[in-house]
Amino acid sequence: MSELLQLLGECMSGKISLEDAVKKYEVSDRTILRVAKKHKVTKFGYGAKGQNIFYDADELFAAMNTRRPFPYTEEDRCKGINTSLFFSEDDGQAHKNLQFTQVRSICFLCSNRKPCLEWAYETKEQYGMWGGVSANERRQILAKNYNGKFMGPLKRDLERFGVDFSEVEPKESYA
Repeated sequence: MSELLQLLGECMSGKISLEDAVKKYEVSDRTILRVAKKHKVTKFGYGAKGQNIFYDADELFAAMNTRRPFPYTEEDRCKGINTSLFFSEDDGQAHKNLQFTQVRSICFLCSNRKPCLEWAYETKEQYGMWGGVSANERRQILAKNYNGKFMGPLKRDLERFGVDFSEVEPKESYA
């Protein structure tokens, strides 16, 4: 059935499926969904987990090109790890210590950590772990609320991995 839907999507002039958009723009499905919603891209069809969702290809192209590109090359991006690991269904959950520590064990050892995190600050990315810092933690850091409820796990992991707190602060003010 999915092959039929893919073929149908390819035949629908001016439309692109969510799955094809993910491949084309090399981002997660959540990123496509957020960008499409933010820019009010025309959506055709609905379904669980992105099935049967198509977007106006030209509108999505324009919306995706408003985003600042990542500061590192495709082959360096998250070292080939499935990026869904860096995005949680519940970014607001306060106690995700194990998952955060696992992701930070990747991020804090990555040579692209600093430009990745700076990109998240600069673009005001609202979701996911970027450069080892979650969305809630980035908001707390930008607000200079260093003792907020989401900061404990970050401080613990910074110490665990030998990263100074100054390395997760933005180099400029993005307030």
